[in-house]
Amino acid sequence: MELKVLLAIELGDDTSDEQREAFVRALGQKRWIRVKPLVHTWQASFRDDVSEERAVEMSRRDVAEAASEAGVSHYSAALHTGPSLPVVF
Repeated sequence: MELKVLLAIELGDDTSDEQREAFVRALGQKRWIRVKPLVHTWQASFRDDVSEERAVEMSRRDVAEAASEAGVSHYSAALHTGPSLPVVF
């Protein structure tokens, strides 16, 4: 069964609108899909052979790379892993 990761992220107050848009584009070009209508929440799926530890490591790298590409220097994030996609309501 695929491993699902839920990402909640807040970009720093010093992040411009252009940087926010660039971050969204950069993260979207990786494995991440926005959880709509939530503004700062994303989800991703990882193959069966990816461990939870590796999925967290890859997720952190994806966020760091997207932030770097967008010029975002401050952010806070939380990850949750599990077998199911989030329930949105």
